[in-house]
Amino acid sequence: MHGWRLRIFVALALYMVFLVMWATRPWTDTHGLEAPDREPAFAEFACPSVFGHDAPVRGDQLLSGARPEGQTEDPVFAVDGTPCGEQRNHRVLFVVDLAAAAAGMVLLQRSHARHRAADERHRAQAVEAAGS
Repeated sequence: MHGWRLRIFVALALYMVFLVMWATRPWTDTHGLEAPDREPAFAEFACPSVFGHDAPVRGDQLLSGARPEGQTEDPVFAVDGTPCGEQRNHRVLFVVDLAAAAAGMVLLQRSHARHRAADERHRAQAVEAAGS
């Protein structure tokens, strides 16, 4: 492969490696809480990897304001939305990005093969013309 094609091919291969690394790592999701007396209120969730099937793990609640008088601990507030609900979108993004990078690599290979065939044809024509 020529220089620029090889650089693009390597960049796409590295991109695919990083995609796979991203898909195998857990991620964090933050959701609002239905806490009427504590605004804003959020909870962090540890989500499994893109193709993991573990349940989300609820982490810290991030609450503003002071506790109501006499309350020693914060209650566990209900979550607004679905924790780790973007996992399906992450899966689709992973598959689409991987397919696009693979298609780019295939197109580069085909382009290289076409250029090589054209170069060989030109050399053959030049040898034939020199021999005449």
